[in-house]
Amino acid sequence: MKKDNNIELDYPFYKDVKINILDVLILAIVPILFTIYTFFPFEIPFGLSPYLFTFLQLGAFLIVAKGKISLLIKKPNKRDILRVFVTLILQFVIAISLALILKYLFHIATNENGVFELEMNVRFWIVIIVQLFGEELYKILLFLAALIVSYKLTKKRILSIGIALTFSLTCFAFLHATTYNNIAQILLLQGAASLCCMYNYLKTKNILTSYMQHLLFDAIPFVLSMLSILN
Repeated sequence: MKKDNNIELDYPFYKDVKINILDVLILAIVPILFTIYTFFPFEIPFGLSPYLFTFLQLGAFLIVAKGKISLLIKKPNKRDILRVFVTLILQFVIAISLALILKYLFHIATNENGVFELEMNVRFWIVIIVQLFGEELYKILLFLAALIVSYKLTKKRILSIGIALTFSLTCFAFLHATTYNNIAQILLLQGAASLCCMYNYLKTKNILTSYMQHLLFDAIPFVLSMLSILN
């Protein structure tokens, strides 16, 4: 039988009757613990924080998925790549617009990420590449955990997706609370504007698409900053 490539894959887990509260906790526990960790004044030694952040979350997903990495990572097609660039441009437009609205309409200045003050060497880029994959895992794991719960309670797919998405992006915003120290900024720029990035995952069920967009969105300002220093 010929495979219909137009059939869109659904999100994993939430319709599986075998998924239980323990699976929800496994998906959510690492993101929640790292959210709490950001509010405590201590650092994980040896620079291991981004690696633990990423690989513990990946491990949690694989436990619930019973090792089926294809539920998370798939090969992007040309349409997926095009969507990444369209949503990348859209997120830049939205982020700049929101920052200008905050500044000139509400007189709230946005704070710059302190990472721009770091030396952008090879180690810096390795950390960024790992960290941003972890941030996409963070959003997706919380989204899936909330989707499981909300769908079991409501049996309404669209409503459950909306609830799960709101929960995920709100948590992602507060993950940046101590980085920017600006509640309006994190809710709008790190939270709501991240919908452009998350949209790629929502359409493809493939973390690579949202990760590519996130990586480009963060890397472009870093590269521009490096170029300005060289000049």
